[in-house]
Amino acid sequence: MTEGTLLALIFIPVASVYFLKSSGVYFFFSICASFVLVSLASDDIGNLLHRTNISSISSDSTNLILVFAPALLTLLLARKLHRGQLQMILGLIAAACGAALMVLITAPFLGTALPPNAFDSPVWNFLQNNQSWLISAGALASFISLWSKNFSRPSFKRHK
Repeated sequence: MTEGTLLALIFIPVASVYFLKSSGVYFFFSICASFVLVSLASDDIGNLLHRTNISSISSDSTNLILVFAPALLTLLLARKLHRGQLQMILGLIAAACGAALMVLITAPFLGTALPPNAFDSPVWNFLQNNQSWLISAGALASFISLWSKNFSRPSFKRHK
């Protein structure tokens, strides 16, 4: 059950990238940016929410929103962006790595939503032990995808 839950948390974003034809590269970068937000700005955002009398949101909920909202918006707004089979494959690799990173970031904030032995499962151990490789592979696939696109230069036509 635990492995299935963690694998589903990885599979759902990858399937969304595939079926929505969203950019897995943008998804990966949105997860990276979300990690930076959670790591560096979540305390300040929590203090701001408490100052504005929105104290009913816990810090775990704030962190989950900081990760899931940009990822979901990216999946919805970056649709139909990959062209060609190479871009699709690189996007799916980046999406899988981004989804694995998303699980690593959000699992501690999910609390009781995960099964009690989630952190003892082989899937969790694999993600923890290989997080550097997953991040590196996602970044490499993303950069190759970005660098391999044919950047079209604007053509200037002279009017006669």
